[in-house]
Amino acid sequence: SIQSSFELSYVSNYYSIVEDPTHDQIILGAKNYIIALRKASLDLLQIVSYNSSLQQKRQCHFRPTASPTVDLCNNYVTFLAIVGQNLYSCGSYSLAPNCTIRKLSNLHQILHTHDGHGLVSFNPTLPSINAIS
Repeated sequence: SIQSSFELSYVSNYYSIVEDPTHDQIILGAKNYIIALRKASLDLLQIVSYNSSLQQKRQCHFRPTASPTVDLCNNYVTFLAIVGQNLYSCGSYSLAPNCTIRKLSNLHQILHTHDGHGLVSFNPTLPSINAIS
């Protein structure tokens, strides 16, 4: 039977989605997580924690926040893109945007990390659009 929904009790705030036809999966960006699901059945394939560092969370708590409804001192994964055999992912990273390049076949394997300022918003409640060319 084909599942029509997916839920993990400890994951919330889904912000981005991308299809990976090569591996027949859908990848979701959420609050502090990247999740890969089998496209046809929505079975869980991979789940990766993508939290802000403890140091970044501490620094974040000293900054004024623009949104009383969202705890901005988390990493909201707001951008995902498939680039060859890799996943390009960016998140708000506790008000200090951060991006990673990961292997699609093993999302735990980070190939590169870099500053995401100017690429994604520090605040996930703000509307944004991204593209890679």
